[in-house]
This record gives sequence, C-alpha cells and structure tokens, in this order.
Amino acid sequence: MSKGGAGKVYFVLYLAVILELLIIIVERDEAEEHLIAKQKESMRIVESILSQLQVGAGSEGINTRPQDQITIPPPGVNVKEAIGADIKPERKYLVEVGITDVSANLKMQEHEEPEEYLDRMKRFLKLSNVSDLKYDIYYSNDQSSEAVPQDSSAWQLKATANLDLKIKELEGKLDQIWSRDQKDPLAFVKSMQDLLVQADYTKPQPTAFKPGRIAEDELYYSPEETLKLGTEISRKKRSFVINFEPRDAGWYKLRFSSRTNQILGVTIKEGQPHADIDPEEKVNIGTVQLKVKDLLKVREELLRNTEGLPPGDMVKTNIEGFDNAVQKLKDETDDLPTKARIQLYDAIVKLTTPGIQAENAFDRNKGQMEFNIRVLKPTPQITDPKIANLETVVRVFDKLSKLVLPMEVTPANGKTEITANPGGATVAESGATASGGGSGATKWVAKNLVIPISGSLAPREEPYVFELAQANGPKRSEPAVCSVYVYPSSITNESDVNSALEASWGDALELVVTPSSGSTIKPNEFIMQFDVGGGTQIPPLRKLNVQGSDQVNVPPGTSKVSLNVAWKDPRSGEVVPIWSGSGDVGLKKPTIVTSDMNADPILDNMSAEFVVKGIMIKPPSISADGNSRANIGTVSATIGSVSVRDMRSGNTYKVVVVGKPRRIKGNDYELTLKLQGKTPLPKGQIKGNVQITISATASADGAESRPRMITKTVSVSN
Repeated sequence: MSKGGAGKVYFVLYLAVILELLIIIVERDEAEEHLIAKQKESMRIVESILSQLQVGAGSEGINTRPQDQITIPPPGVNVKEAIGADIKPERKYLVEVGITDVSANLKMQEHEEPEEYLDRMKRFLKLSNVSDLKYDIYYSNDQSSEAVPQDSSAWQLKATANLDLKIKELEGKLDQIWSRDQKDPLAFVKSMQDLLVQADYTKPQPTAFKPGRIAEDELYYSPEETLKLGTEISRKKRSFVINFEPRDAGWYKLRFSSRTNQILGVTIKEGQPHADIDPEEKVNIGTVQLKVKDLLKVREELLRNTEGLPPGDMVKTNIEGFDNAVQKLKDETDDLPTKARIQLYDAIVKLTTPGIQAENAFDRNKGQMEFNIRVLKPTPQITDPKIANLETVVRVFDKLSKLVLPMEVTPANGKTEITANPGGATVAESGATASGGGSGATKWVAKNLVIPISGSLAPREEPYVFELAQANGPKRSEPAVCSVYVYPSSITNESDVNSALEASWGDALELVVTPSSGSTIKPNEFIMQFDVGGGTQIPPLRKLNVQGSDQVNVPPGTSKVSLNVAWKDPRSGEVVPIWSGSGDVGLKKPTIVTSDMNADPILDNMSAEFVVKGIMIKPPSISADGNSRANIGTVSATIGSVSVRDMRSGNTYKVVVVGKPRRIKGNDYELTLKLQGKTPLPKGQIKGNVQITISATASADGAESRPRMITKTVSVSN
C-alpha cells in the first residue's frame, strides 16, 4: 500500500474515533455542561492533530534528477588532444527537500503577546528549513551489465557527508530583525520571509569524490537555487547542490536522507535531563500550535477509554520498550477505532514528553531517496607511462650536499619531466637494475632524482614540493610528488645538553638531544660520539638519548666531556654534522648530613666552652660502581646569627669557634664552640640559639671540589 493510501485509511479511522466521542457525549448527562465542553475541546484538538498527521512520511520528500551515466577518461590520456574535445566527468545535481509552508502565518495574531509571537517565529525557522541532510555514496565495481546491481552485498559505502542547520545563528539573526523592525509589522514580515530562505549550514569535509576542477563546495544549501523554484514552490521546498565526480568505472548510488521539523514537540534546554512539563508549553504540527495542557486532556481521555496503554513516562527512559508495547496493543486488536486511539495516544505522548527528538519520532519529519549512476572508462590503446618507487616525503638537514632519490619509470623510451622544480633538481640515469619486469616498450628503467640541498634549499617549515611525470607520446603519467622538508643543522635544547655534560667524576651521563627536525626523523639515523678523556673510548651511539645503561661514564681526573651529534643520510651515507659541544667536569662535592646535629650542655661555666656533635661528612664516589671514593678535604665552621643571654640579668653573649671541626671516627665530626661575655656563667640561666655553617670539600688525584655548605641552628644552655 502506498503512503498516501495508508494515510487515507488512517484518516477514516481517526474520524471513527471522533464519532465514538460524539456518541459518548450524547449518552452522558446533558446537564453536565462542563463535561460536554470538555469532550468538545478534546474533539477539536484531535481534529487538529489528525489534519496534520494523516499525510504520513515526508509530505514533500526529496526530489532530484533520475539515473545518470558518466564517462571518465583513462589515466594518462589527454582526451582533448586525442579526440579534439574534453570529457567532463563531474556532475552537478540539485536535491529538493520538502518543508512546511509558514508564509501564511507570519503576521502577529490577535491577542498574541510579543514574546509569544517571537517564540512562534523561532519555531517557524525550524519548520521552514531542513534540520539536516545526509549524503551517502555507495559503489559497486560490477561492470558486466547495463542493469543496476540488485544484490546489496555488491555495494560498498565509500563516503558520507552531513549538512546540519545552524539554528542558533538563524535565531540570532531573527533577534536582530525583531529589535530593528518590531514597530513596523510589514517590514518585519518582509525580513522574516527573506530570513526563512537564507539558512546557513555546517560545512562538511570534502570526500574523495569532490570534483577537482570545480572550486565550489561538494555539498551545500543554495538559496539561489531555492528562489529559482518560484515564489510558491520555494515556500515549500529547499534546494541543495551536490557536485560529484566518480573515480572508477562501475556503478555509484547516491543516497540522500533528510530530517525536517514539520512536527515539533516539547523541548528542553541543552544538557538538562527530562523535566516536568509546562502546561503552557506549545508544540507545532505544521503551522498549527497546540498547548501541552490541551494535549494532556486528550491523553487522559484516551487512558480512561482504552485498556492496556503503557504509561507515558516510559518514553523518558525506554522509548524502544514504549514503541514495542504500543505496537503489541495494535497487533492484539482488530477493532479499527481502538487501533486509532492507540496510535493517537502514541503521538500525543511523544509530543508532550520533553527531550524526545521529534525528527526521529514522526515519519513526517523524515525523507529519503537515491539514484544510480553508471560510470564507463574507455580502455587505453597505448602503454600508460608510470613512475614508481619515488619517496613521497623526505626529510634532510640543510648541510647535506645533495639528495639522490632512486625511482623507476616506464616505458623505457618515455621522457621523464620535472613539472614542479623549486630547487634546481635534475633527473639522471641510474646504474641500478629496475625491479619492474617486461621488455621493449613496457620495460622499467631505474633513474635518480638529484636535488641540491646545501646552498640551494634553505630551511623552512613548509616542504619543497617536486613533481615529476613520465610522458609517452600524448599520454602523461599521474604526477609523482616528492615533498622535501629541510631542517637547520642544529638542535633545539642546546642548554639542556650543555648542562648535562657538566657532570662530575664517576657520573653516568644521561641526556636527550632534540634535533630541529623533532621526532620526524628516525633516531637510529643519528650518531652521537662522546669524548670523555682519560683514554676512555666510547663507541658511537646510533640514537638521540643516553641512559645510565649506556655506560657513558666520566672517569676520575678528566676535565672536560665533549659530544658531537651528526645525521647520516640513509640513501647516500653522507654524514652531516648537527651539533658539537662540551662541558667542564670535576670532583663531586661531599655530602653533609646535619639531621642529628646538636649542642651538648655547657658544663664548664668558667671556660664557657661546649661541643656540637652529630655532624656527618661523606666523601663522594669517583667511580660508576661506587666502590672508589674521594677523600674529605678542608672542613671548617662559621658562626651566623646568635641569640644567647643570661635569663636572670639579660646579659647577651657572642659565640666563637674554637679550632676546627674534628673527625671522631668514620664520617662523624664534632666542633667546639665558646661563649664570649661575662664569666663564670650563672648556673642554669644561659639559654639561646646559635646558627652554624659547616663547609667541606672533597679531594682526589690532586684536585679539590668546590665546597658544600650546610647551615643549621642549635640550642645552647647550661
């Protein structure tokens, strides 16, 4: 049954529902006027819904031109030279999508508030435009028949593009028009009519089937083509343009799916969950606006008179389960009025449930069509010239003398041409044997693309693009493109590398070198050569990072560590210097531990001397395994801030160092200090703090490290 036929049958069923409501009204108590009025109101709402829903899916649908046939030229053939005329494989198709005609309802209605009027106009923006248009390209390589392949497995989806309506931008333009013309109704209606046609859509990414010789977009909405339809038709349809160019012989299927907004249910703000329904909220069925509270009255009436209807709240969490329950009820009854009531209940629930996507819930908002294109490609009569095995992306440094890129061409008697040459490149014969087989005209030969680099191609971010073509009479191969990136012969983290080279005896070097090429060139193409002195030989490293496991150790006694970084061209073997640097090295400082450092109480009140203990000084390691250590050199102590006084008299005291710090045993040291002031000290009355700085150096092989200094404050008492 056609969609139109089905719509008429359901319309008859809906009229039966109305008749049943009339019978109920007659049978009820005529004295209950409020109940009669309620039933009449329900009938009015039902009639409004039925008048809009009866048309079924896609009232206007999608229209475009019928099946097409395209001939594309074989690769490498100049068709214009061969036959005297050009073959244009690209096509432009117009797709027309039906929408709701709102032109007769643009004026402000009597008793309509300005806010309500503006809200209705914003709904009309959606009603009169296509919500989105999906464009799918299918391909079948079946070339054996002139008939369209019927087996669905013969088709492959090759590309998809989507146009989405920028409704927020449209609403913003409407707000501007309203601010400007709200006091001039005629001007506002005229501006609104213009705005309805001037919709804007997101720009999809081009597919592989965008025509190469056409500058305009592959898929777009065209206000111009819409207006060409004429005043009457352009109110009901929107025109979209498809630019298409096939790539291979066979069959193409272009499928278009649209979503419109001819039915708009209750909406919620973006990002919010399902909310309670505002009874004053409005829904649109075409240009007819109904209040939620009116629809809810009908819904309540249907619930009272129809058994087994699923609860309306079910669509908020399980719309699929709701649809299945409704379908089951319709399948279980043969009574046509009952079926009509069930279907009406289904529609009202979805219209009055916030967040339900009306474009998916109602068939009228959907439209789809497709058409087939047969593509023919003539068989070439002469050998196609080709270029193979030429690297497409090459990365080098600017101190490389020249770049030699091998390639293979056919036929052997053809001519290799450089069609884009930004750097004085040449093509030279190669002594290598081509891997391609064949003989005579189809024989492959080896050649080299020679590109001067140093002094010819300066470093820059974008590549130098070279294009080559192989010519064979009137035929020319597809371009072989080689993009050459040229980087400065340098590194980007020189300060970090220099800092890492400033190590100490016994250290295992750890560093990372970052060339100007970043991570685009393989690390194993680089060479790192260390010179650590002391007769130690470090083999070259083919990498850019050094870890402790690489055992690049600084031997005792050496004064400098040097590093040379180079890049080796994997094609020619030429070595290009990238960076050289060095760092001064020496003996490590000793380690001073003062966590247990404290002052003994002053026992001799006459001399006022006391001992500071708990000082640990560890000599540094001078070998990678930690078994060899330096000696402790000079150890000294200085006094910083002092706050020591007699708690009874208030007299203050200075603190001086007596002698030098003394090694007790192992790494433990102690220090004698003395209070300067009035003596003897009053017993138990001296308290305060003194700040002490311990300085120590390490020595080995006649060298002495820089001092390490640690400052700590200790408490003094007697």
